[in-house]
Amino acid sequence: MTFLEYIDMIEITRDTVVTMGNFDGLHLGHMQLIKKAVRIGKRENLESIAFTYDIHPLNFLYSKSVHLLMSKEDKDSILHSRGIDRVLHVPFDEEIRGMSSEEFCDIILVKKLRAKHLVMGEDAKFGKDKQDINHIKEYCEKRGIEVHVIPLLIMDDKRVSSSHIRKLVERGDIESANRYLGRMYSVEGTVVHGKKLGRKLGYPTANLYIDSEKAVPARGVYETEVEIEGNVFIGATNVGNNPTVGDKTLRVETYLVGFEGDLYGRTIKIRFIRRLRNELKFDSVEELIEQMSKDVKNIIENRSKHIYE
Repeated sequence: MTFLEYIDMIEITRDTVVTMGNFDGLHLGHMQLIKKAVRIGKRENLESIAFTYDIHPLNFLYSKSVHLLMSKEDKDSILHSRGIDRVLHVPFDEEIRGMSSEEFCDIILVKKLRAKHLVMGEDAKFGKDKQDINHIKEYCEKRGIEVHVIPLLIMDDKRVSSSHIRKLVERGDIESANRYLGRMYSVEGTVVHGKKLGRKLGYPTANLYIDSEKAVPARGVYETEVEIEGNVFIGATNVGNNPTVGDKTLRVETYLVGFEGDLYGRTIKIRFIRRLRNELKFDSVEELIEQMSKDVKNIIENRSKHIYE
């Protein structure tokens, strides 16, 4: 369940442990904060709260278009599955923007959230003055909040961050993105009518409508798995505009191996496993069909190899 609350609407009835952040993607670094907050909550019988915003603050502050790694619904689902009791998607507005770090501590953490513990990353900042974690820790602890600072997670000599993962996704390096996320990157949306070209070629595809705020992998062909109402199918997904037939609309189209039926209007989730190749323009439709056959064979053989390893 998604909680969307303005500051004056928040009602907390017991003491809490709070962890804060955008949590976009809920990568392995974020999970360290979540794990710590949940552990403290269980140990001290506190309600564990993940405090996040309903939009990315950069969208509000600088009118940037930050493509998100996950929806609020996915964020809630994962946070609750990892033991968080309550998720607050608070609007990032002028009231929040105008608070100093001390005011944020007094008004939000102490008064509204009844926080006794605060779990944050070592690079975290809040308040219009953008005070660093040392200042925040000193002030909050004077107000009765024990602050737990979690070191940055480093992998491959790089800091694991949502912005870095977003760049990996958007340039098609799905395997690296998946390692930093700790799970497969996914997009979810409603199946819409396309040109039905895949059906004519012998590879009927599900055309996905994806929210414009969502980060979409770079153009190319990917090995995927597709979840439909709890059932999972092997997928070959093309992100692009079908240059061979002169299409100019960016599409996410997936051929589901072994699936028969009508998906129009249904919601599906596509999980990206690896990138096979760039999107190509072929000299003929026959060459396109031949390459599609090779792509599907490649994917099936790869899945079979992993099953029997």
